[in-house]
Amino acid sequence: MLKEVCVAATDEQALEVARPYLKGKYDAYVEWGQSDVLPPSDTLRREFAELTAGGRFVLGSPQTCAHDGSDRHCVRRPRAGR
Repeated sequence: MLKEVCVAATDEQALEVARPYLKGKYDAYVEWGQSDVLPPSDTLRREFAELTAGGRFVLGSPQTCAHDGSDRHCVRRPRAGR
């Protein structure tokens, strides 16, 4: 399973940094119809706070992210120009 990850000094900072990017990405998924092929219980047509509360992302301080319940993380960093 892949999850978007954002680690910052505090949980609040991570959410603030990640929100505009993730919101835009998930709004685009809805526009493209990706939400329509998911089970109704997993719709992307939710407020951003609901998407973050569902465990779809790993956002927070190092301590929060280390204890999110996953046994491992693979972080893929975007390359320049992407």
